[in-house]
Amino acid sequence: MDIRTKLVFTLVVVALVSMFVLSLAMYAIAEPALRDSRLDLLEALAESKRDDMEQVFAGWVDRVRLVASRTQLRVSLREHDRTGNPETVDHIHRILTDAVDAVDVIEALAVFDAEHHLVTSAGREMDLAGREELLQLDSVAEGIGYRGISPTGEGDLRVGFVARLSLEGEALGDLHVRLNAQPLLDLAEDRAGMEQDGSGEIVIVTLDENGVPRALHRLHPGGPEFWEPVQLRGEGDPISIALSGEEARFSEGLTDDRGHEVWAATRYLPEAGLALIVKVDKDEARAPFTQFRRQSLRLALSLGALAILVGTVLGFRFSKPIKDLADVADRIRGGALSARAVEAGEDEVGLLSRTFNDMADEMEEQVSLLREFKRYFDLSRDMLCIAATDGYFKRVNPAFQRTLGWTTDELVSQSFLTFVHPDDLKKTEREIARLAKGLPVISFENRYRTKGGEYRHFMWTAHPDEASGLIYAIARDVTELERVWEEKEEETRYLRRRLKEAEAKLRGTS
Repeated sequence: MDIRTKLVFTLVVVALVSMFVLSLAMYAIAEPALRDSRLDLLEALAESKRDDMEQVFAGWVDRVRLVASRTQLRVSLREHDRTGNPETVDHIHRILTDAVDAVDVIEALAVFDAEHHLVTSAGREMDLAGREELLQLDSVAEGIGYRGISPTGEGDLRVGFVARLSLEGEALGDLHVRLNAQPLLDLAEDRAGMEQDGSGEIVIVTLDENGVPRALHRLHPGGPEFWEPVQLRGEGDPISIALSGEEARFSEGLTDDRGHEVWAATRYLPEAGLALIVKVDKDEARAPFTQFRRQSLRLALSLGALAILVGTVLGFRFSKPIKDLADVADRIRGGALSARAVEAGEDEVGLLSRTFNDMADEMEEQVSLLREFKRYFDLSRDMLCIAATDGYFKRVNPAFQRTLGWTTDELVSQSFLTFVHPDDLKKTEREIARLAKGLPVISFENRYRTKGGEYRHFMWTAHPDEASGLIYAIARDVTELERVWEEKEEETRYLRRRLKEAEAKLRGTS
C-alpha cells in the first residue's frame, strides 16, 4: 500500500471518527445552552408577568389614593363628624358616585366616620369589614390597607382596600374601596410568549381569608375551576414554591396538580399576596433537545462525507502551504505584525497567501494608526471626547480627569449634563439639539463642575457623525482666560470712571 493510499485511508477514518465525536460534543455543549435558553424564556416571561402584576396593583393603590386624597371628601366628613348635618352626607355621596362613574375599575365605595358608623356608599353592594379587622391590615402605602381578593356573586373577582381619612392630623374615618380584579385575570389568560398549542400555563394563585390557596382562573381542562381550591403536592409543587415566596426557575423535581413533571419559573408579589407560576411540561420543554440531537446526527454524517472529500484533497495538495500560512497567522496573533506568508504558486493557495499578506499589511497599517491615535488621544492637553446625543460620554481622554478630577468611569456612567453649571443647561441642550440635526458647533462655551465643587470654563468645538449618531468634540479649558478677561473688563470700567471724573473736573473749572 503506497503512501497516497495510506493517507487517504487515514483521512477517511479520522474524518468519520471526528464527525461522530463532534456530534456528541456538539450535543453535550448545546444541551445546557438549550436548557438555559428555555429556562431563560420561562424566567423572562415570569418576570414580565410579575412586572405587569405590580403595575396592576400599583394602579389599584393609585386609584384608592386618588379618591382618599380628595380634600372635599375629608372636609365634608369632618363637618359631618362635628355637626351631623345631613347635607354633608349628600355631598359625600355625590363625591363617591362621581368617583365610581369616572374610574371604571372602581366598583363600590363606602365611607365610615370616626366611630366606624357607615356614612354613605356608592356603586355595587360590598362587604364592609369591622373596625377591629381594619386594625390588623397590613399597610401597602401610607394610610392604605389591602383587604385581599375574593369572589363576588356575579362570578368574578373583587379587590378590597381601606384608606384612612384624616385632615390636619385629625382622624376622621375610613374609605372602603372595592375594585374589579379583571386585569389580573387578563394577565393569566394572555399566553403571549408561549406556544399557543403547547402545554405551557401562566398560573396566578392567592390565599383566601382561611389560608386556602385558590386559583384566580381555570388552570387547564379538567383542573381547578375559577376560584376553586388548589391541591398542593408538597415541596415539589411549583405553586407551593411560589406561595413560599421563592423566586427561581426549576428544571428538575417539579410535579404540578396533574402529576406531570414540569419546568417552571416562580415569582411572588408580597404586597398583594399573589403567587405567579409560568410552567411547561417537561416533555415539551425537552422537545428541542431531541430535535437538535437528530439534526446534529444528520449534520455530522453530511460533514463526515464532506470532510472525507476535502481532507483527501487537502492532504495531497494543500496541507503544507496551509500549515505554513497558519504558522504565520499564529505569529501575527502573537504580536509579530511584520510576519508574511510565502507567495509561491499561482493556484488558490498562492492567491490565499497574497490575499492574506495584503490583509496583514492593511492590519499592520491600521494598528499603527490606531496606536498613533491612542497616543494623540491620551497625551493631548486639550480634552477630547466621543459622546452621543443621548447625553452620555462614550469615551474621554485623560485630560478630562486632570482638569475636572472625575475618573473616566464617573464621567461615562452618568449624563454629562449633570456636570454642567445649572445656568448653562438650556444653552447646552440647544447645542446638543443642533448636533443631533447634523450641525457642527464652533466656539461654544459652558461651565463644568469639578470633583471639588468648582466650575471650569470650557470652549467646545464639536462635529456630529450622522451615520453613527456620535459626536466628536474638543474642549479647551479657558478658565484662566475668562479670569484675565474679567480683570481687563474691570480695569476698563475703572478707567472709564476715572475718565468721566476727570472730564467733570475740567468742565467745573472752565
